[in-house]
Amino acid sequence: MAECLHTASPAVNWGLAGELAGIISFDAYILRYFWILVIMEGRSHQPHQGSPPVWRGRLLARALRGVCLAVLLLPALVTYRPLDQAARVQAAAAPYAFDLVSWEVAQLADRWPELIDQLRAPPPPERDVAPPEAVAAVRTHFAAGERLRAALARGVPQSELAALRAAWQDSREPALTALADSLAVLAGREGLLTSTPFGSLLLPPASFVLHEPPHVLVVSPRDRIEVIQSVLLRPEMSREDMEQVEAAVEALNLSALVVQIGGIATYPAIVPFQGTPQEILSAIAHEWVHGWLLFHPLGRAWFTSYEGRTLNETVADLVGRELGKQLALAYAFPTDPPPAPAAKPATGEAFDFRREMRATRERLDALLAAGAVEEAERYLETRRQEFVAAGYPLRKLNQAYFAFHGSYADSGAVVSPLADEVRALRQRSGSLGAFLQRVAAMTSPAEVAAALQARATP
Repeated sequence: MAECLHTASPAVNWGLAGELAGIISFDAYILRYFWILVIMEGRSHQPHQGSPPVWRGRLLARALRGVCLAVLLLPALVTYRPLDQAARVQAAAAPYAFDLVSWEVAQLADRWPELIDQLRAPPPPERDVAPPEAVAAVRTHFAAGERLRAALARGVPQSELAALRAAWQDSREPALTALADSLAVLAGREGLLTSTPFGSLLLPPASFVLHEPPHVLVVSPRDRIEVIQSVLLRPEMSREDMEQVEAAVEALNLSALVVQIGGIATYPAIVPFQGTPQEILSAIAHEWVHGWLLFHPLGRAWFTSYEGRTLNETVADLVGRELGKQLALAYAFPTDPPPAPAAKPATGEAFDFRREMRATRERLDALLAAGAVEEAERYLETRRQEFVAAGYPLRKLNQAYFAFHGSYADSGAVVSPLADEVRALRQRSGSLGAFLQRVAAMTSPAEVAAALQARATP
C-alpha cells in the first residue's frame, strides 16, 4: 500500500554498457601485467658486476617474459567471453532489479519460529476453518485496508493517511496468521498434508504478505510466442522506467514487456491488497498452491518448459479460485464477483475483450508462422489502438504480452483447449485434493488430454 517513488535514470543502452565493461576489464587485466613486464625488461638491461655475457642475460630475460606472459594471459583468454543474450537482458534490467535475496532474508528473519510451529503442528482438519476470533481479525484488517484505499483515492491529507495506514498495519499480523491457519485447515481436509516419519506436515507452511509485488520483465523472441527469460524488477517504476528497460531489450532483437503482476510465489508469497476480498483470498491460495506444487513434478516443470509453466499456472489458478471461495465463505465475505461493465466502442456495439484478444492471437500466430514478423508487429499496434478505443488501456501489445498472458490457459491471450481440459479433469475428480494430487504428477498439457481420453475410453 506504499505510494510509488518514481526514480529516473539516464537513457543508457545497458546491454552495450555491460559488453564494454567486460572488454574494459579484460584490457585492464592485460595492461596491469604489461607494466610488470616493462619493469622486468628495464631491470634486465641494468648491468651487474660479475654477470654472464650480456646476450645470455637478455635471452634469459626474454624467455622469462614469454613464460610469464603465457601464464598471465591464459586465464584471461580462457575465461573472457562477450556477454551472451541473457546476460545483456540482465544488464538492461540491472538499474531496476528487485533484490530478492535481501527481501527474503528480511522477511524470514522474524518468521522462523512461527513457520517451524506450522510445519510441525498444522491446525487439525477438524478445526473450524475460521473461528470467531479469526473472523474478527481478518474482517478488521480488510475493513482497515478498504478505508486506506478509499483515502488514497480521495487524496486526503498526509496526517489522515498516516493514521489509517497505522491502523491497517497494526491489524495485519493477527489477520495473516488467521488466514494462514485457515488455509492449512482446508489443505488438511483436502488430504494435501505430506506423510513423513515425523507425522503429517504441511509443505510449505502457508506464509504470505499483503504488499505491492515487484514488476517483471518478460522477454520473448520476435518470431514466436514463448517466455525465454524473465527478470524481477522493483515495484516503484514509472512508465518511463519501464519503457527504457523495454527499449534496451528490444535493441537485442527481442520482444519485451514490463508487467505488474497479481502476486508472486516467493516465500513468503507477495500478494497485492487489490480487488475484492474473494480475489485477494484467491490470490493468496493461488501462490500457496505454487509452493505446494514445488514438491511435485508439475511444480518443477514450471522451470523446464513453457508448456509445463502454462499447465502449472492454469492448475494454480483453478485451485486458488476454489480455495479462495471457501475462505471467503468462511469469513462471510461476498463470493459473487462484481459485474464488469461492458466496454463499447464508438459504434455502440458490445466489445468482448476475450473474444477479440483470442482473434488477435490467432491472426498473430498465422503471421509469425508465415515469417511476417514486422507485419505482425504492425498488426499488433493497430489492434492495441482498437482495444484502447474500446476502453481497455493496453500500454503495449506485443509477442511478450502474449507470452506472459498465454501462461494462463484461461485467458484470452491463448488459443488452447487446456483450460477446458483442466476443468474437465477437476469435474471428474472426487475432490479438489484428489484432483490436485493427480495433476501434480503431470508435466505437460498432453498428459491432461491423455488422462481425459483414458477416462472416456470404455
